[in-house]
Amino acid sequence: MIDLDSTVCTLFGHQEGASKGYNPNYCGKRLYHPLFCFESISGISLFGLLRHGNAYTSTGSVEYLKTFFTDFPKQEYRTRFRGDSGFYNKDIVALISGNNCEFAIVADMTGPLKHLVTGLKYQQANGTDKIFSFAETEYQPTNWKEKYRYCIVRKKLQSEEADQSTLFTVNAYSYSVIVTNLEMTPANVWKFYNGCVQCERNIRSLKEDYYLGSIPTKYFATNKLYLEILLWSYDLIKWFQRLCLPKSEYSKTLTTLRNELLFMPGSFAKHGSRQILRFPKNAPQQKTFWHAKSAIEKLKDLNKEL
Repeated sequence: MIDLDSTVCTLFGHQEGASKGYNPNYCGKRLYHPLFCFESISGISLFGLLRHGNAYTSTGSVEYLKTFFTDFPKQEYRTRFRGDSGFYNKDIVALISGNNCEFAIVADMTGPLKHLVTGLKYQQANGTDKIFSFAETEYQPTNWKEKYRYCIVRKKLQSEEADQSTLFTVNAYSYSVIVTNLEMTPANVWKFYNGCVQCERNIRSLKEDYYLGSIPTKYFATNKLYLEILLWSYDLIKWFQRLCLPKSEYSKTLTTLRNELLFMPGSFAKHGSRQILRFPKNAPQQKTFWHAKSAIEKLKDLNKEL
């Protein structure tokens, strides 16, 4: 599964390529608007692009997807894509659909779509909260070449509740619409799309643990290189977690790994002619440390064989 998303990097200096754009935290401040693509299960980054602050959410996505489908042709791979409404674009949807891939992308609530969804019959689904109900229909937006399946999630609002996740409310209900070609019930399509929250966590980790939020220079090309180095470092840690640590450690952040493993107290002691590493008996992460050491040794042996 592949997740597409973008984020805002607020700038406080005079960086090249910075411009004003949508900034929920610092209204009016100049920013960069990078685009990211992650493999959802492992969290590995597949793509990162530093863009000017006034770039639209999906800018650069079509070009990346064309490269992706060249590297992973439809004859050999079948992939699922998820994206928010910023990627609701006829070219993106047609490109994914035409390459033997599945997708779930949030739709923009245009006028015709608003009129359509309020006239559908909704049903509750087993295993979901009673405030949610679901429907589906086929719809062909203006200037799109074909019809697609649209799954609609209707949420009953509680009293004066303000629902920030959608742009459309009517008669005490809010509506979210997902365009998809997945062969799932609307409720399961909705659950599948909600899994992309992990992508937001990956971006937050880049900002907090790898200092994506601290753009270092005033030159745009240099800052693009800085982003590439951050993604390279991020992926190294992700592969270290996947290849060398127990499954319980896969989702831990760099800060947690640093505090639990790299800063774990220990000392070298001489044992005969050898130096050995000893940890306190109550050190909680020493099993994880020795697990990682053993895995690294196996990888070294495998590398020698290759």
